[in-house]
Amino acid sequence: MLTKQAMDTNKVKSYLKKLGWVGFFFFLIKGLVWIFIFLFVKNKITGDA
Repeated sequence: MLTKQAMDTNKVKSYLKKLGWVGFFFFLIKGLVWIFIFLFVKNKITGDA
């Protein structure tokens, strides 16, 4: 059986992994949104289709 400290460590590692994936997808989507905004503004300024 795992000790109390080992179980707490596993919980922390699991939480950090989950947080890492959430952070990754958050910044991925945020970056894609910014690219879309810049392209939209560029197209409006230059008049491209």
